[in-house]
Amino acid sequence: MSVYHFGALRESLTTSGSAESPENTSARINDMSSAIKEPHKDIENVTYHLEKTAEILEDMTEKAEGLTEMVYELNEKAFELKENADELSHHLKALRENGCDDVHARIEGLITPRRRDAVL
Repeated sequence: MSVYHFGALRESLTTSGSAESPENTSARINDMSSAIKEPHKDIENVTYHLEKTAEILEDMTEKAEGLTEMVYELNEKAFELKENADELSHHLKALRENGCDDVHARIEGLITPRRRDAVL
C-alpha cells in the first residue's frame, strides 16, 4: 500500500469518527499497519542489496590491488629484460667492432628468428 493510500485511510478514519463500525475501523487499522510494514520490507531489500554490493566492491578492490601488484612486478621484469637486451646489444656491437662478424651474425640470428635460418 502506498503512502497516498495510507494518508487516505488515515483521513477517512479521522473524518468518519464513530460512524464506522468497529469491524471497518479494525480493517482499516490493519490496512494501515500493512502499509507501514511494506516500506520496511523495501528498506530491508535495499539494505540487503547494498550490503551485497559493498561485498562485491570490496572483493573487486582486493583483486584490483592484487592485479596492481602484478603489474608493478611485470614492469620490473620488463625493465630488467630491457637492461639485459641493452647489455647484450652492447656486447654484440663490441664483437662486430672487433672483427667477429661471423660470431655476431650467428648470435644475432639466434635472437632474431627471421634471420636465424639465413645465418645458420
